[in-house]
Amino acid sequence: MKINSFENVAAIGFAGLPALGPKPASAMKKYVNTSSAITLTDGMNGGLLIVNSGSPVTISVPASLANDFYLTVLQYGAGAVAFTGTAGATVRNRSSQTSLAGRYALGAIVRVSNTSDFVLGGDTA
Repeated sequence: MKINSFENVAAIGFAGLPALGPKPASAMKKYVNTSSAITLTDGMNGGLLIVNSGSPVTISVPASLANDFYLTVLQYGAGAVAFTGTAGATVRNRSSQTSLAGRYALGAIVRVSNTSDFVLGGDTA
């Protein structure tokens, strides 16, 4: 099938997304973080984490998260947002980048089923 529109991508599923496409932002669970550190939990799976801090924020990614965990993260504040794996978890990126690129950057972290790898994609630095 030739992919020539978003509708076609949503119809066949793409990059591990459900066949009907991602949830609209209005339907996502939203979490707002203003502190300097946060540890991801299974309850955040499928949600949107808005990081609104003027200081750097470290997001810890535990190995205990559910298989197929995914979370969209928005850096809304000026403070840098960096991801780090805790014992047994590894944060990976095609370009070895483990931070969001800056204010208003949007990224996602996805667990690769049955592995200790979590892949970070999007607007990274």
